Parts: sequence; structure tokens; C-alpha cells
Amino acid sequence: MARLARLTRPLKGPRSLGPPAIAKRLRESLSSTAQYTLQGSANAGGLLAVRKKMKGSVTTVDININDLVVFCTIRALLEVPDLNVEFVDGVVHRHAEVHMAFACDTDRGLVVPVIRDSQDLSLLGLAGA
Repeated sequence: MARLARLTRPLKGPRSLGPPAIAKRLRESLSSTAQYTLQGSANAGGLLAVRKKMKGSVTTVDININDLVVFCTIRALLEVPDLNVEFVDGVVHRHAEVHMAFACDTDRGLVVPVIRDSQDLSLLGLAGA
């Protein structure tokens, strides 16, 4: 947990990210970014088999499905660098580093930790972040 706190950028603005703040940010996002929705499904049988195998090992017993999905996403961004970009002032900026963020619903509201330079972490390192 200490590593995650160290790698996480502090939130700017109000501390409470309850429903009104979330709704406001979603509206801002809709008005300032291009929207694209993609829905799909995938067979997770292979991922579940890997997880089952890991549960049998003392060193990887604490790795969960979320850890595996985030780790695979990081690797995919490294393999397809055109997906790890941002568009600022009419210019596309490609990034070599992967700063992975994911939303977590907590008792205090929505929290979005960022694991900076996540491409440098092993699966065990990511799970421990």
C-alpha cells in the first residue's frame, strides 16, 4: 500500500467525489472529449486457468483477476504504442511510459489511483503496488 501511495498523484479539487462531483466530471468529459463506446466480450477461460494455477503457488497466491487484467492491459499498451497517446492542442503525443489508472469505489467515494511507470513492474510488483 505504501508503494501505491507513493505512485499515486494527489487528487485536485474537492476531496469528496460523491455522485454530484462524479456527474459534473462526466458532463465535463462529454463536452470536451470525443466519445467512443465499444462493447464486447471475451472468453476469460485462459485467464481463469492461469489464476487457478497461480493460486496453487505460495509466491503468487495473492494475485487476483484484476491484477492479471491490468497487467495484460499494460503489456498491450506497450505492444501497440499508438493506443498510449493523448491529444493536446491539436497534437498527438505518444508516451513510452504507462501510467495505469483504474477506478475504485470506496466508502469515501470514487478513487482513481495511478500507478506511474507501471511498465517497469512485474506481475508480482503490480499486485503489491
